[in-house]
Amino acid sequence: MREAGKGSKRRPTDEKKVAENWNRIFGKPKRTFSSFIRETSPDEKAEVYEKVIDKATKQQQETLKNSQSKK
Repeated sequence: MREAGKGSKRRPTDEKKVAENWNRIFGKPKRTFSSFIRETSPDEKAEVYEKVIDKATKQQQETLKNSQSKK
């Protein structure tokens, strides 16, 4: 007599089909910084770094402005 329960046996799956559709099922994996460094051309890196530095500079100026206005 079998006991009621889920059991430990996996359902049959087509592993190849799952692998081919992984991004569609779970979404595209987010790009990591290390993969960005490995895969990006020097020109693209320079463009991104410039944007990051500009944003950081604006945030710093805003922070300084806010701290001076509180005095």
